Amino acid sequence: MEQSIIRSKNAIVKELEEDIGNIGGGSSSELEIIESTDTETTPTDKNLYSALRAKNEDDKRLRNDIEDFAHELINFLKGTKFGEFIPGILTGKGG
Repeated sequence: MEQSIIRSKNAIVKELEEDIGNIGGGSSSELEIIESTDTETTPTDKNLYSALRAKNEDDKRLRNDIEDFAHELINFLKGTKFGEFIPGILTGKGG
């Protein structure tokens, strides 16, 4: 019985190794890499961003999980709320 379990495990391992070896085995011509300097290619299901392009795209967005800042003026078309505003030079708050 122990021998059959070992054979079964070996068969499963061999099958997994074959599957792992086939990862990425498809035609590389199916996927187009959009490079960091490419400003003309439209993203589709048949292309992907390079790591540098993905980083550059992420750098264009404000993050809420770390301290961040905007390089330009932000216009909120639907309005915004920043907390309580109390007018006054000495006792003022907000704004």
